[in-house]
Amino acid sequence: MLNSLNRLFSPLVSSVFTTIIISSCQGANVLTSANNSQTNQWQKVTVIEGLEHPWSMVWLPNGEILITERPGRLRVVREGKLDPKAIAGVPEVFAVGQGGLLDVAIHPQFAQNRWIYLTYAHGDQEANRTRVARAVYLKCRGEDPRT
Repeated sequence: MLNSLNRLFSPLVSSVFTTIIISSCQGANVLTSANNSQTNQWQKVTVIEGLEHPWSMVWLPNGEILITERPGRLRVVREGKLDPKAIAGVPEVFAVGQGGLLDVAIHPQFAQNRWIYLTYAHGDQEANRTRVARAVYLKCRGEDPRT
């Protein structure tokens, strides 16, 4: 599953970065012409359904995918299927406009320490900021993460 997703997304990411680099060097007309020349090469493929404003994702060593949803949920995909229940233990987020649960990343030694990192908007309309949280991911062992 992981290899097939990597094969699916790698050319897409490569093309997008190439287009962005070209357009930043030569102006907006290049971005338009690059997109027009690739029109027949793009194919929309729905990989996972049932997410609300997915923001970030990270692959775990066991092939699971963690996905953040901007309203404040952390979700997991196992063997291509979205777990219907969100992972408990995510901090309360300020989900307004572009704010909410943002990025998710794993520690370089995740296999040993099981640390994940989350960035999220915190506060209220009058005073808000971005925070970083570290948690131990235990969901694959049937437990909830501790923050």
